[in-house]
Amino acid sequence: MQPPGNAVHFTRLIAERAQYRFELHGHTSSGNRRFISSARAGKMRCPGFPASLHLQDVPDCVHPEGNIPSSCEQATITVGAGVDLKLRQRHYWGGPDWIPAFARWTRVEGSFGIMKSPNDGGGVRRGWTHQVGLVKTAFALAVYIAAQNLRRLLDWAARTGDTRDPLTGIDVTNHGFVELDAHGRPLAGIPPPDAA
Repeated sequence: MQPPGNAVHFTRLIAERAQYRFELHGHTSSGNRRFISSARAGKMRCPGFPASLHLQDVPDCVHPEGNIPSSCEQATITVGAGVDLKLRQRHYWGGPDWIPAFARWTRVEGSFGIMKSPNDGGGVRRGWTHQVGLVKTAFALAVYIAAQNLRRLLDWAARTGDTRDPLTGIDVTNHGFVELDAHGRPLAGIPPPDAA
């Protein structure tokens, strides 16, 4: 399947930009990252790395007259382990591995939006549950997510008429709540739900 025209244009621009990108060359023992220039990676011709001048069908690295930066001449560039941690990604932004990963992320963000919505979701926010502790809060969130998944399944089954999944037969009607005594009878003074 051919992607839309703007997607083809986007991937072409990303591929062109990738020619100028410094490439990861490894890590130091302290966690710093080492990069080599695009000329050393064989993607450009640069006078700072004379061995690259014989390359064909690659762009030229343009510098001001007589001013070749040291990043083009030295073997590697070291970037500290703590630099731009928030901006680091597993895949190159816009590259072929990044696109499907980012598409999944948009679905995740949509789910977070539903969870936070006071109208469509459960209004999950800071202080949404009156308990403390990571284990208790994580368990409450897991139950909430399972309930949201069931709700989505039931909505989909009602919309499409497909009830092959056994979970679509669950009755989620709110029948009220009555507190019972030790013998299973409603506590005195609390009317049954149908009497209200």
